[in-house]
Order: sequence, then structure tokens, then C-alpha cells
Amino acid sequence: MFKCSPKKFETEFHSGKKLNYDIVFVADMPAFYRIALYNRLSEKYKILAVFLREGNSTRNSDFHKGECLFDCVRMAGSGRFAQLADVYRVVSRVNFGRIFIFGWSEPASWLLAFLSPRRKNCIVVESSIRESQTSGLKGLMKRLLLKRIGTAYCSGTLHEKLVRALGFKGKVVITHGVGLYRRVPQPAYSPRNRVKNLIFVGRLVWQKNLEFLLKCMSKRPDITLHIVGFGPLESELKRIAPKNAVFYGAVDNESLPELYSKMDAFVLPSRSETWGLVVEEALNNGLPILLSDRVGCSEDLLQEGKNGFSFGFSDEADFLDKLDRIFDLETNNAMRKLISERDPEAVENAQINAY
Repeated sequence: MFKCSPKKFETEFHSGKKLNYDIVFVADMPAFYRIALYNRLSEKYKILAVFLREGNSTRNSDFHKGECLFDCVRMAGSGRFAQLADVYRVVSRVNFGRIFIFGWSEPASWLLAFLSPRRKNCIVVESSIRESQTSGLKGLMKRLLLKRIGTAYCSGTLHEKLVRALGFKGKVVITHGVGLYRRVPQPAYSPRNRVKNLIFVGRLVWQKNLEFLLKCMSKRPDITLHIVGFGPLESELKRIAPKNAVFYGAVDNESLPELYSKMDAFVLPSRSETWGLVVEEALNNGLPILLSDRVGCSEDLLQEGKNGFSFGFSDEADFLDKLDRIFDLETNNAMRKLISERDPEAVENAQINAY
């Protein structure tokens, strides 16, 4: 079963007539950054979004917030085969110029790739070469799916490298992101005479490599680590945390800018990170960034030594060296001055224009 909105679309859909769209997106679930992107695109194109799931219990409640200004179908909690039948039923009722599928893990992606003409098929690639397999059975399956794709919309440089490593010969479009974060006015630069606050924002899960981060921070007691988020590892992380780590739990997106304003740098130590929307958010809030070498957006957003540093995700000495450098007062002020000159609206428009 599925739900249609708005009411006008639901009425038109059940009328039985074919509906016409410029773009159809078939994504795993609604997320605030996707909704924001589709809303902007709907100003120019007629869009239908099909969300395969309502949400994810591991995310903040406001992760799925946002009014959809486009026609939308949300799949209910049905079994896999029932969902495929529903997806087929929806897509068979529409004519479209392009259809976007998301990655290779969804059965619906495979169904649509083989039902639709290759020239209309687009794939959104949010996985990067640093964390996605290109060999073995998984690599073979990805290559097979890509043979049915006309255009690959890749989040960034490392994502393009992935599809090229998989032998994709079609057109590649770099989208410069995975969606539109909640943009705020870029903070004006003001020099500081003391820096000591580091912030992490994200889920408390194995992929984020927080055990490594806490171990390293125990060796820098003069720097306070602020951890925003929740997840299955919360109790264990609190147990092993040094005294200079502070846990906030879930924080609404609307409240984050005030918290960011009190921080001096942002860290994302992930073992695996397909993109890292929170990195864009940190830069938009004026913070230098400290990223592991597994973060997918690092080649696109990180200017080494200018707006932040990268480090080996399991290299303690490298991390501590980069931590000391980003908290050097002169370096930190210089980075924040450069970051204050960013034009986040131009960054946002580049992503919209990619479509």
C-alpha cells in the first residue's frame, strides 16, 4: 500500500489517466535535505517523488521534516514483493523525461532500471570509492546495473571515481552534494584570543569511529569535545569517555547554529562516510573542519591547511598532529576568516543547477 499527496495528485492518480512529469525520483526515504532540493527543482520542473519508506528510527524526528511542494508517493510498511508491485503500479501510470534511482541496494532500483529506457535512466551515486566495493560479486552486480544507466549523478569527485572504476561509460554529472542543508547566513569573522571547543554532530554508531576519537581526546585534556547525537553506542561511549567529553543527546536542527557559534572546530572521524552533509553545515556555521580520510566529501569541501585538515581514520599520531594544528590560535583564526568569505547560496545553486 502507498499514500499519495497532495490531494489533487491523489485524485488524478486514481483517475486512471497517464500523468506527465519531467522528473521522477525513487528514493529510500524522505529526508529534509532531499525535500528541500526537490522543492527548489519543482519551481522549474514537474516532479514526482516516490519514497520507499516513511523514515528511519535511528534519526532525529526533524530529519524527515519538511513540506513537500511536489507530488509525492510514500510507501507503507509492506513486504518487499508488495513494495515492488506498488512501485511498478505508480511508475506505470506516469510518463516521464528522466527517472532517478538511488544506488544499487534497493530492489526497486533494479526493477526500474530494466523497465525504463536506458536514455531516461539516471542513478544518484552517494557512495564513494573509499567505502564502496568494486570487485567480487558486489562489484559485478554494480557493473550490471550501470549498464542500464544513461547518466550518473555523482555527489562529488570520489563518487565519480567509483562509477568510472566500475567501468561506467555514460555521462557523469557532479551534483556537489546530496541535498540542501538548512542554510544560515554565513557568520562574520571575528578573531578569537582562545580556542578550545571541538564539536561532533552525528549518529552514535560504529561507522563514526567515536571510540577512536574519545581515546585521542583523552590525550588533549585542554580541548573540550562536544558530542551531539544519539544512537546504539551512547551508553558504551559515555562509559569510556574522558572528562573533557560532553554529551548533548539529540539537538533540533533549529538549535544547532547557536551551539556551533560557541565552537572553534568541527570533527568527523568516520570509518565510513558516503558524503557528510554535516560538514557543509559546519562550514556554513563558520567552523574549520577536521575530517578522516574516509569522508566522502573531503576532496570537494576540504582545502587542506586552509579550511581544515584530514587525517588517517585509524592513525592516532596523525589525528593528534592535525588537532594541534587546527587549534593553533593563528591557524584557527586564519581558517575561520577564509570560511567567513564562503557564499553558501552559490554552493546551493550549483547543486540545483546540476539537475
